[in-house]
Amino acid sequence: MASARYTEIVVAKRDLPLRTLLKKDDLRLVKIPRSAKEEGDLTCLEDAVGMVLAAELAEGQRLKKDHLLQENQLASFSHKIPPLWRAVTISTDEVNSLSGMLLPGDRVDLILFQREEQKSQVLISDREVLAVGRQLGLENGEKEQILSITLLVKREEAAKIAAAEETGRIRIVLRPLRGEEPPLPAVKPPKPKVASQKASQPQKKVPVRQSQKNIPEPEPEVEVRKPILLIQGSKFQEIWPN
Repeated sequence: MASARYTEIVVAKRDLPLRTLLKKDDLRLVKIPRSAKEEGDLTCLEDAVGMVLAAELAEGQRLKKDHLLQENQLASFSHKIPPLWRAVTISTDEVNSLSGMLLPGDRVDLILFQREEQKSQVLISDREVLAVGRQLGLENGEKEQILSITLLVKREEAAKIAAAEETGRIRIVLRPLRGEEPPLPAVKPPKPKVASQKASQPQKKVPVRQSQKNIPEPEPEVEVRKPILLIQGSKFQEIWPN
């Protein structure tokens, strides 16, 4: 059969630099005679997607197994850093590293304590720990174990962390594994309704008191004095009583 005389191999779809995290769009399949197939040639795109290049590849160059690095063989974290993010290392001590319990994959908050203003504030929140390292250093002529925590942070947060290390002290706070889930508010049971005795009794109408206006008091009656008419013959005389 004619198809048995050919096979497909994976080649670079474009120029690929060193340490490229390979995607499906970076590669393509080409058909070649089986006699032209070389040892180590990849024949399936899925075997290369997600791997990192250990060498530069030109467009059309065949991809071999020796060109790929496993994730645990990489000497840097650059392939883990997405665009607009950065890896930042913070020097710390045994206490600030939670007694050495921090592990890659943990998520932490950073709290900045400002010495001059004597106050603290949350610097960044919910960031992934990429690596935890230990090395020996000299402090006052004595050997001391120095711990370092590498975090994945946003690009603008890297500058904030650098400035914070110069002005204060950074405290690392470990977040819960399952994330920050606020507790549900407690629901209080409704109070039972108590039948009121007043409700069964008919309500009495309360007379509405009208505001009384100022009524002027009546003036005392003045006794009107009248004269007594005394008649003597054809003479009339008025006599006023005392």
